[in-house]
Amino acid sequence: MKKLHSSWTQTVSCGFAVLVVAVLLQSSGFAQNYGQQIAVMKMMNPNLKSVGVFGSALTDKNVQDLTRAGLGQGVQIVIGRPKDAREISSIYKKMVSEKSIQLIWIPDASDQLMVGVGFEFLRSNALPDKIGLIVPNTSMLASGALCTVQLEGGKLTAYVNSQVAGLLGANTPSDPASGIAFVAK
Repeated sequence: MKKLHSSWTQTVSCGFAVLVVAVLLQSSGFAQNYGQQIAVMKMMNPNLKSVGVFGSALTDKNVQDLTRAGLGQGVQIVIGRPKDAREISSIYKKMVSEKSIQLIWIPDASDQLMVGVGFEFLRSNALPDKIGLIVPNTSMLASGALCTVQLEGGKLTAYVNSQVAGLLGANTPSDPASGIAFVAK
């Protein structure tokens, strides 16, 4: 793993593809199954090349798991670990300008920095930049997020903000892989 700028951004390369995701995962149930979350993102954007992951509370184990999941999908993961609200803007700008991120993924719903002020900053900047936000719960969809993926009764359900999906050109598969349901909100 190559460390880029102090402790807040790490990049992992895997071939020609780049995945930069920042998604808010639900802290219960499905929070650690990153590979399936990335698969859902790729269904929504088959040409997905870059995803930025934001999390002030991400552990080294989380970073390792995210990296493995990205490698499994043939993508690059860029990790942003802001220590405080002031770092969110600079991490975001670096991800956009240097890594050309296409989605943002905040993986920890209990991460108060990223769920609070972090989400507000990313929401107000990502949509104008044509970057979708993947979030941990459906209530955030009404605030401008693109999608949330939840495990319900042993099955994956992707709730998609259809208005945001239309603005970003994201697909909502009508016949996705078995076990995954897409629900437009």
